[in-house]
This record gives sequence, structure tokens and C-alpha cells, in this order.
Amino acid sequence: LVPTGNGGQATYRLYLLQAGKEGQTTTVYLSLRAPLGGTPAVSEDSLVLPLHNGALVRQYLTGDKANGPDWRSRFADEDAESHARWLGGQDFLVTDGSRALKRLHWPEAARFETVAVAEVPNRIIKAPLLLPAEGGEEQRVCVADAGNLVTLWRARGLSKLRQWALDGEITAGPFLRAGKIGCVLDRRRLVWLDPGRDTRLDR
Repeated sequence: LVPTGNGGQATYRLYLLQAGKEGQTTTVYLSLRAPLGGTPAVSEDSLVLPLHNGALVRQYLTGDKANGPDWRSRFADEDAESHARWLGGQDFLVTDGSRALKRLHWPEAARFETVAVAEVPNRIIKAPLLLPAEGGEEQRVCVADAGNLVTLWRARGLSKLRQWALDGEITAGPFLRAGKIGCVLDRRRLVWLDPGRDTRLDR
């Protein structure tokens, strides 16, 4: 993401590399009015970009652009980040820079709606982890917060499945390996969680 001058107003240019056939790549240049303010979601036809100014922008790969709802909570710190995730189809998951997680249905450029909202006890500190729907399981989402809690939600309606209280600061994760959820505590301890169990795997 590179800032460029534009008549006294900064324009931020996002460089997107698209993989093509036989290892070829195509560079797409996207101009934004503010720098990124978190983690973008990448779908089949677009990117959903949380910008630092609180705007949520859907940038289509065709070059078209659409404005969505503001992502920033009034409780969010000035330097808070938002994280967006694609859930498949025209559905996206967006955090609000504080404690809320929102499922957004965005079927058309100018039409969107928030279809589910959930809150965790403390500020969300990492990008949500999506657990794919496979083996008869529904799509789920895992969120870590500043109180060292990891919460697992059903992605469709954002209803809570289970929650784990960890005995250390979550400094990396959550991430998925072989169907299990991993987190690093205090930069040195690795713990594993089973999405189907209420207790840690090492206990």
C-alpha cells in the first residue's frame, strides 16, 4: 500500500497481484482515499477493505467500488483495527475495532445488511479464524480477545458454541492445523484446542 500525492490530497494505492495461467501474474492498481485499517477479506470477485478512517469499501476486481457501513465502534481506540473475512457467497464477517463481530450480507454494490451480531467480553485482538464446513460440521468462527479468552461461534447466526479461558497472554493465533485450533501464549507456549471439546487438549 503506497501513498501518492493527488492535488494536495493523499491517495493510497493498493497493489493486488492476481495469479494467472502458467504461473503468470497480473498487477491491479486500486486507489483508496485512506490507508488500510486492518485485514481485508478476499472473495471470488472483490475485496472488502476496512479503511483507517472507519469506512468499509467493497472493491470489485472489475474496477467498480461500493461503500458499505462504517466498521468502527464508538468504543474503539483511535488506532484500532478491523478484520474482515469472506464467508462464501455474498456474506462477510467484520469486526468493529472493539468487542463486536458482525455478519454482513452484501449481495449488490448498493445493498447490504447486517444479519447477525455477537460480542465477546473483551476487545478482539486477532483476525477471526474460520473453520471450514466439512465432515458434516457447519461453518464456525473462532475469536481471541484481550482477556485471553478464545470463543467459538456458529458462523451462520453467530451463536456461541464454547469458550476457553487461557492461562497466558495470546500473542499469536488462533490458527488451524489438522482440525485443531492453536494459540501461542506469552510468545513461548503453544496450546491446542479441540473445536468439539470444552477443555484444552493438554489437560
